[in-house]
Amino acid sequence: MDTGAEISVVNDESILENVCKGNKMALRTLNGESVVDTYGDLQLPIGEGVKVKAAVLPEAHENILAENQLREHGIRSVLDPGVEAL
Repeated sequence: MDTGAEISVVNDESILENVCKGNKMALRTLNGESVVDTYGDLQLPIGEGVKVKAAVLPEAHENILAENQLREHGIRSVLDPGVEAL
């Protein structure tokens, strides 16, 4: 989970629904900056029918959920020292 991300990021577009090409967007990463132009809907196994928009970045080592997108669905993360849970 990323508290500063504007959009969720996945490294495998096959986990998305409604995949399409869109506007190019620059994402800051640990290795600098990457440009994405493929997006889709990510169905989350929480709540009832929670979907968030996600960008596809094949070189990403992990999938990242944007906390702000979860808040839009009324889902808050609970941060405890050393533990993160939804």
